[in-house]
Amino acid sequence: DVIKAVNIALNRSYQKTSIVHYDAFKGMGGQFSFAVTMLDRNDNGILLNCIHSRESCYLYMKEVKEGKCDVALSKEESQSLEEARKKH
Repeated sequence: DVIKAVNIALNRSYQKTSIVHYDAFKGMGGQFSFAVTMLDRNDNGILLNCIHSRESCYLYMKEVKEGKCDVALSKEESQSLEEARKKH
């Protein structure tokens, strides 16, 4: 029973991650913006996108289910998601 409980918990924990750094404003903010994906074994999890400028910082979260997101993804978000999904 203990091993079964540990396996269930492990399947739900984030096991696959990826981070993509980028310059959101082409020369105005540096490469401080980033997209981070955290997925469990079944490719469920979250994608965080932090957009940094000189004046502010915005953080967006998107839910990922079975490796897909219901809302449109930016190029950097798509790259982060695909990199995380490839990990075992």
